[in-house]
Amino acid sequence: MNEPRRTGVLCLDGWAGRVEVPVTIIGETPKRYRVVLGRDCRLPSKRWGKAGETVLVPKYAVRLDDNGER
Repeated sequence: MNEPRRTGVLCLDGWAGRVEVPVTIIGETPKRYRVVLGRDCRLPSKRWGKAGETVLVPKYAVRLDDNGER
């Protein structure tokens, strides 16, 4: 249960280009990551998320930081 927190970027494509939001990954399910948002953004499910909010996002939308883990 006490796995180290990982960081990554939530990548969202929109009509104005790609938006990248910094996130902290605090858990995962088989198809989704549980993340804490670094700033306000629109989520892949078309909802708006606030900075500091914990949400579930699809794994395909998260790019993990390359810091030697995984």
